This record gives sequence, structure tokens and C-alpha cells, in this order.
Amino acid sequence: MKLLLKALLGIITYIGFTVVALARTFGEVSNTLFSGVNVLTKFFWAGCILIGIFLLVGSLINYQSHRNNPKLVPMATVITYLFLGILTISIPFLNKLFGADSYDSAQQSTIIR
Repeated sequence: MKLLLKALLGIITYIGFTVVALARTFGEVSNTLFSGVNVLTKFFWAGCILIGIFLLVGSLINYQSHRNNPKLVPMATVITYLFLGILTISIPFLNKLFGADSYDSAQQSTIIR
């Protein structure tokens, strides 16, 4: 695990130094770094939606098990999975709704010279 983290840190450092070396101004450096953050943000949003769907499906499966044997799976588990699934799916949409989408707007900024 430590070896993997060291390798990941080395790759990030190499990319960072490459970006700084190829850029002519600090504005180009910041725009390049924000484009990477934009990709990472979209990846995490897709992960939130995928995990939320799995939680909702798990809630339905646990509800079927609860209907067959209520002592085996309590209703609190079903409600918890349902609530967490809805909450996890709504994270990206709430972020867009409240205007906290700063990475997309930073991508469109002009380069400072």
C-alpha cells in the first residue's frame, strides 16, 4: 500500500513539474491544473450516482427479504439504505443547484498575461 501511494505521489509530482515547465505564465499553470480537477470532479459525481443506485437496489433486495422473514432483515435497514441511496444520488444535483460548480467556470477563464 505504501509503495502504491509513493508511486502515485511520484506520478502527480512528475505531472505537476511538467505542467510548470511547459507553461509560460502562472495563468496557464492554473488553467491546466483546473482542467485536471474538472475531470476528477466529474469522476466523483459519477461515483456518487453509481453508489446511490447500488444502495437503492440493495434497499429493494432487503425489502424483499424483509417481506419473506421480518426477523431476518429489520425494516430500519431497508429505510437506511433507501435514505442513503437518495442522499448519495442527490449530491451532484444539489451541487449544481446551489451553484458550487466553480471548476467548470474556472475552466473557461482567460489566461492572465
